[in-house]
Amino acid sequence: MRKIIFQSFEEARKFAQTLKISNQTDWRIKGRSGKFPDNIPRDPPSVYKKDWKGWGDWLRAGKKPERESTFLTFEEARTTVNLLNLKNNKEWRTYCSSGRKPENIPSNPNAVYKNKGWKGFGDWLGTGRVATHLRKHRTFEDARKFSQSLQLGNQYGWSQFCKSDKKPTDIPQSPYKVYKKEWISWGDWLGTGTVASQVKAQQWLPFSEAKKYVHTLQLSGKEEWSKYCKSNKRHLEIPASPDKSYKNKGWKDWGDWLGTGTIAPRSREYRSFDEAREFTHSLKLKNQKSWLVFSKSNKKPNDIPKNPNQVYKDKGWSSWGDWTGSGSIGPGLRKHRSFKKAREFAHTLGLTGANEWRAFAKGKKLPNDIPKNPNQVYKDKGWSSWGDWTGTGIIASYNIKFRDFKKAREFAHTLGLTGANEWRTLSKTRKIPKDIPYGPNLTYKHKGWVSWGDFLGTGTISPAEISKQTISWKEAKLLYRKITKENKITTRKQWEKYVKIYKLPKGLPPYPASIYTKERARKMIK
Repeated sequence: MRKIIFQSFEEARKFAQTLKISNQTDWRIKGRSGKFPDNIPRDPPSVYKKDWKGWGDWLRAGKKPERESTFLTFEEARTTVNLLNLKNNKEWRTYCSSGRKPENIPSNPNAVYKNKGWKGFGDWLGTGRVATHLRKHRTFEDARKFSQSLQLGNQYGWSQFCKSDKKPTDIPQSPYKVYKKEWISWGDWLGTGTVASQVKAQQWLPFSEAKKYVHTLQLSGKEEWSKYCKSNKRHLEIPASPDKSYKNKGWKDWGDWLGTGTIAPRSREYRSFDEAREFTHSLKLKNQKSWLVFSKSNKKPNDIPKNPNQVYKDKGWSSWGDWTGSGSIGPGLRKHRSFKKAREFAHTLGLTGANEWRAFAKGKKLPNDIPKNPNQVYKDKGWSSWGDWTGTGIIASYNIKFRDFKKAREFAHTLGLTGANEWRTLSKTRKIPKDIPYGPNLTYKHKGWVSWGDFLGTGTISPAEISKQTISWKEAKLLYRKITKENKITTRKQWEKYVKIYKLPKGLPPYPASIYTKERARKMIK
C-alpha cells in the first residue's frame, strides 16, 4: 500500500474553508462522502498536531479561536443572555452550537468569568436557579421540623415530595449529605421514630422481656411478624430482626420467639429411617412428585422430614422408589445392558436418527435396562454416533472430513443454484456429496468463505455483506436528512425516484430498511 503524502497545513486549511462547513460533524460526513482529495486528511487534528488551533480556526477563515476573542464584560454578556429566555444549561449549549451566538460572548462563561462575577447558570440565564452547592440552607433543627410536619412516613415518601414543586429551595433533597454532622437517621428526620439498627443496638429490651411481650401478640408465623414490624403498632424497643440482634443472647428459633411452639427443621428430632419409610409406604404414593405434594399438606407428621433424601442420606436412603414403595429406580442407579447388546436392540427398531429414538424412548416400550440417553451413558463405552446406534450409518457432521473450500465451491458452481435456500433444499434430498457440508458458511467461515453469491457462483452479495460496507446509522441519518431537505423530498415515492436518478454518497444504502432497523428507517423522512 502506497504511503499518502498530505498537503501542508495552510493549503489543507484553505481547502477546508472553501467547503463552507460550520462544524466538526459536517466535516466528518463530508470526509466519508468520497469527495475529498486523497491528500486532505479526514482527521486533521492528528495529522497537523503542531499547527492545529481548533475546528473554528480550521473551518472558518479569518475567525480566531474563542480563547483569543475579546469578550464583553460579565455584566454586559449576562444582560444579553438574559434576554434570550433560555431555561437551562442544555438549552444554552444548543444555542451555542446553532451559530447564532455572537463571538464576543463565550460558550464557556463559567470558565471565562470564573473570577469576574460568575455565580452560576441560573444567574447567567436569568432563571434564578442556584446550584445546590451554592445554596444557603436552613439550620438542621429548622429543616427537620419542617420535614416532620409533612408526615411522609418513610424515605420513599420524602423522595416523591422532593420531585414535586412543593419543596422549599432552602431545604436540601439529600439532607444526610448536607447535615452530615447532625444526621442520625431517616426515622429521626421524618419523625417516624424508626432508627437504624446499629444506632439502636444498645437500646433493645433484654431478650426475655422482649419475647414475653411478643408472645402477647399471638402472631402465627414469621410472615405475620414481618407485617407487624412494618405497622405503626411495633414496639420501638424490640428489633425487627430478633434472630440477628439476639443471636447469642437467648435466641433459639421463630417458634420460641413467637410462642407458637413450631420447631425449625434443623432442630427437630425425626423418626428413624425404617419407621419413617414404613409410614410413607402406607400412603401408596407413586413417585417423588406425589411425595412433595403430600409433604406440603398439613397431613405430614412433624417428625418426618420433607427432604428425606438429605436427612437420611447416610442412614439408609437409597432412592425415591424405595422411599415411596413404588419400586421405581432413578436413572443414575439402574444397571444397563452392555453397549453392544443395547445397540443390537436399537437396530431392530428401524429408526432413522436421534429424533425418532427420543420419541420412541418417551413411550413405554423401552426396556428398563436400556437408557433413554445412550450417547451419555455409553460415552466412553463404545458410543460413536447416532447413525451407528440406530443402524443408518449416517455420520455426524462434526466427524466428517470435508473437501477443502475451493473444491467444494467448484462443485457448487456446477449446480446452477440461485441462492442459499435452494442449496439447503437440495442438501435435504441427499444429492450433495457427504464430504460437502450442509452449512458451508459455518464450516468454511475462516477457510475462504466470502458469501453465498461467491460460493454458488451467482455473484450476489447478501444484505449482511452489504451492511459491513455501509456507514453507521448515526452518520447515515444526517446524510439522509440533508439530501431530503435539499431536494424537498417528503414521501417514499419521491425518495425512490431520486435514488434511481442520482448516485448516493459512498457507503449510504438507497433503501435503509434493508440494512438498518425498520424503526430507525421510518424516521428517515420527516
